[in-house]
Amino acid sequence: MLDAAKQAEVTAHPIPQKYARTEGVYAEWIAACKGGTPAGSNIPDHSGPLTEMVLLGNLAVRTAQPIDVNPLTGAVLTPGIPEEYVKPQYRQGWGW
Repeated sequence: MLDAAKQAEVTAHPIPQKYARTEGVYAEWIAACKGGTPAGSNIPDHSGPLTEMVLLGNLAVRTAQPIDVNPLTGAVLTPGIPEEYVKPQYRQGWGW
């Protein structure tokens, strides 16, 4: 996709590798399960907080106000937020 001169430059001076390469996501996951290097998709440190932030952002947009949350318990401290927005009601037999 590069012209010949640019391709020659990239080939002669490759970009340094920033992250270690893996054998694939499945091999990486199996190695992590066996006590090796943690997988790159570290849910407690990455995906969980990201999901929490997105859901709180959606709550803020839905209620049109800033949301205050207790960082230790996750409880919503902003007054006036309907409980069903934070914890939905499930049908009989499907709840937590």
